[in-house]
Amino acid sequence: MDNNDATIRTCSQCGEETENEYDDYEWEDRDCLCEICEQEREEEELIALDII
Repeated sequence: MDNNDATIRTCSQCGEETENEYDDYEWEDRDCLCEICEQEREEEELIALDII
């Protein structure tokens, strides 16, 4: 995809608008999270697994 295919989407967690190239299915599959929030969620999951 080129930059003309990018779409502005709003993150479901932080509310930030981000420009990305995810189609609707991919965006919903990642729970409508921007890159930063998705990374934070993954880090929190890893921390939780280490605690258990």
